[in-house]
Amino acid sequence: MNGSRFAKQTQRERTCSLVHGSWKRAGARLACVGACALMVGQLLLPSVALAADWINVGGTQYNGGVAVGDEAGTWSWNGADDMQLNGYNGGGISAEGNLNIGVTNTNTVTADAGQSAIEVSGGNLSITGDGTLNATGQTDVITAAGNGITGGDVTVDGATVNVTATGTDANGEECENAEAITAFGGDVTIKNGATVDVKAGRAAGSGDGYYGYVTGIYATNGAPGEDGEFAWEHDGQSNKGGRVSIGSGSTVTVKAESTLESQGIVSRVNNAAARVEIAGDSLVTAIADASNGMWGAVGIEAAGMGNDATADIIIDGKNTFVTAIASASKDRYSKDTYGLHTSSGSAVEGGSIQIKNGSVVAEGNDGAIVADNYTTANGPAGMIVIGEGGKVVLPVNGVVRDYQKLGARPMALGNRFEYADFWGQTIGEPGEGVLRADRDADKIAKVAHIAFDGGAMPTPDPAPTPKPQPGGEGSTGTTGVPSRASAQTGSAVNVKLAAAKASVTASKTTTSALAATGDSAALTVAAMGIAGATVAAAGIAAARRREE
Repeated sequence: MNGSRFAKQTQRERTCSLVHGSWKRAGARLACVGACALMVGQLLLPSVALAADWINVGGTQYNGGVAVGDEAGTWSWNGADDMQLNGYNGGGISAEGNLNIGVTNTNTVTADAGQSAIEVSGGNLSITGDGTLNATGQTDVITAAGNGITGGDVTVDGATVNVTATGTDANGEECENAEAITAFGGDVTIKNGATVDVKAGRAAGSGDGYYGYVTGIYATNGAPGEDGEFAWEHDGQSNKGGRVSIGSGSTVTVKAESTLESQGIVSRVNNAAARVEIAGDSLVTAIADASNGMWGAVGIEAAGMGNDATADIIIDGKNTFVTAIASASKDRYSKDTYGLHTSSGSAVEGGSIQIKNGSVVAEGNDGAIVADNYTTANGPAGMIVIGEGGKVVLPVNGVVRDYQKLGARPMALGNRFEYADFWGQTIGEPGEGVLRADRDADKIAKVAHIAFDGGAMPTPDPAPTPKPQPGGEGSTGTTGVPSRASAQTGSAVNVKLAAAKASVTASKTTTSALAATGDSAALTVAAMGIAGATVAAAGIAAARRREE
């Protein structure tokens, strides 16, 4: 992958994937964020934590240094970096500098048109407490913007947060984007048993129909610079930020719907390391629905641009359950709809999807699970690594296969050019050679389920009698040994998955047939059936954790 892939284009010139198009939109978002941010412009050391200089509550601004609040006690601010909400029901909250919001009982923040419900500029935002925060707005509903050196982090620590990005105002007027939680020049972190529910879109098409970009959770290292202009670097160095981390038994549910392009959970960077990490026995469901859209969708994605960008998705934890579903129109222009997707742009590292433990269900019209790197034929490929004890349960006998998607774009290598493509791995039918996205689409799994021996799996009651599978009861698939990256691929381990078989056998035959067709609606039903059983088990596991 090289920078030219992300050159700014008019909307009508967009012919690339989600990875390509989102950068132009990010610039537009940050221009708006930068204008609102009024950033001071000093280059602060990352270790320096600044209290908020001011705070705005429901349209009234209060300067720092003096504690304030309302008479009813629904909100209070200590004049520095601590704000408490207790039964608040009102307009948007914004601040410049670091702000921690503690929530008690149920609180509702509703943004005016064109505004965020909660916005921090030049600092970090943290939402804590044992209460509930409901936030609604058009776009960038909960957001923080740093300067690329400090600030920009959004953290939900233990709290319950419900976010709705409508994409329209009360009069039905559309804005370009509908994005729920966004971090510019920072990371999104959800931890310590937090519960986050996100609904984004549907942003209705308007004008020439090139509107309706919808994202649930989005982190990027792009941020407003000193001049307020969107930038990915400072003083020749890449900005910090752009990662999403979910852990410590947290529950995250994202549903993004769009008439154009939809994304669930996204980490996107320029010349840095994109990463989505889900661990600590967390339950994550990301559904991106662009079934009426013309571009595409992605459930969970980590992607980088530039010649020094890597991307990784890492899933770990015995009781971690991840569901990533993406659906798009059969008539879509792009063929980039994936459940789990990483896309790197590095001549050194190809990036990876690492499923170390847990249970993963993924679905996408163009591939359930795809890891790729934009490089030449001799460059490093993206990898899918399945940890020891892991098994591709669906498709039946599925394996990790080498993958190529044609890029048809020359890459400068010194004084010469070579054509670069997207090289990596996917889940597909057993076989030799490389699966090419255009030629071998029917061999690439559109629905995939990966489980681990000994992990918490759903057990139906009563348990159905498993139907005979191809190869007999003892038959097993493998994770494959890709020819271009065999030294780094996870072990292919034959395991007995009695509980997994009981939970998914009834879906296997139907889902395997659908995987070859790419039928969006039917695929989603099949994948959600598997995910539903998985989520049921996750609920049991979560309940047990609470009882301990």
